[in-house]
Amino acid sequence: MKFKNLAIFMTLLCCTLPLAALEVPPLAAPVTDTAGLLSAEQAKQLNDLLLDHQTETSNQFAVLIIPSLEGEVLESYSIRVAEAWALGQADKDNGLLLLVALAER
Repeated sequence: MKFKNLAIFMTLLCCTLPLAALEVPPLAAPVTDTAGLLSAEQAKQLNDLLLDHQTETSNQFAVLIIPSLEGEVLESYSIRVAEAWALGQADKDNGLLLLVALAER
């Protein structure tokens, strides 16, 4: 009987977990705008500014703009992005991520 209850519990748990986590987009430039919030010129200007800042200070600042967190927890997703993008230099801990999720404001 205990095994049956455990099996039911595990089935319910699996059904309530999200099937796929929000993907982390590849880092191609300091600004990644998957929501289309910025114009091409705005993105270029911000990219240039952040690249200049990185050259001058070695601090790496990245911006990710997404339409929605799709139910993800902001802090968890931010950490996944920062780790996947390997922001900053490990010995200086000088990476910064600004995450903008439009639906969540």
